[in-house]
Amino acid sequence: MARLKAYVGIEKWKSNDMPLFLNSFVAIVFLAVLLLSPSWAADPDEINKIIAKAEAGDASAQCDLGVAYLRGDGLTKDMVQAAEWIERSALQGNSHAAYILGQLYMKGGGVKESTAKAVKWFRMSAEKGHSKSQYILGLYYEAGEGVPHDLTEAFRWSLLSAKQGYAPAQFKVACAYDKGQGVAEDDEKSLRWLQESASQGYARAQNNLGARYNYAEGVPKDSLIAVMWYGKAAKQGLASAQLNLGVCFLMGDGVPKDKAQARKWLKKAAVQGNVKAQEILNDESLW
Repeated sequence: MARLKAYVGIEKWKSNDMPLFLNSFVAIVFLAVLLLSPSWAADPDEINKIIAKAEAGDASAQCDLGVAYLRGDGLTKDMVQAAEWIERSALQGNSHAAYILGQLYMKGGGVKESTAKAVKWFRMSAEKGHSKSQYILGLYYEAGEGVPHDLTEAFRWSLLSAKQGYAPAQFKVACAYDKGQGVAEDDEKSLRWLQESASQGYARAQNNLGARYNYAEGVPKDSLIAVMWYGKAAKQGLASAQLNLGVCFLMGDGVPKDKAQARKWLKKAAVQGNVKAQEILNDESLW
């Protein structure tokens, strides 16, 4: 089974993954804007009040109206109108509107796609303390998209976001301390931020924390705790955690050997394109 252990490893960030990650991340938070914003569809009177306030210059109402157009909530969906009202709000200094506007410019939603303008609005929002914008701005600096490639600046923005409790940023900071990326290496700080992120339910942090316990990296080896964290991340659909959990079941590492459970989790990872999981499934000598 020594060969099998080589299939498992701590998930690491890679700089050349960042442009792709930026797009996928913004797609996720953009969806969150649609799903988590207030809904007025069942209350026409309320949407009319919002329209009146927005037309009178209320920045918060302008942002709400833009999101209503974005969602088609009580109004006919109109991306151009959405962008116009959200920009009006952002121009008045509304940090959340600037955050949404940055996403619109990044994805070309109701406006012409522009990395420069996306960065402009994310920066405005970030400078006003918006944690998600701070995190995204840090990603831009790491990727060198729309701004110079600057790992120190990337870390600075990530840390500002992390200190506000934003779990993805906390994980980013943990990885930066782990690799000495934009900051001096510090195993203790890396572990502390990783634990903060994992405790909030961030799957990548949970998987990494599991791997640390699995391989005694900065913590005593504890396969039971490793499996617990792998399981939390795997249940959220993280393929690398599903791989790790499947291998634990196959090896009897932290759990009783259970090939049925091993297949279950490895298949889940493989369906998502995890090559290592598929290799294990295909290796008849392991079954």
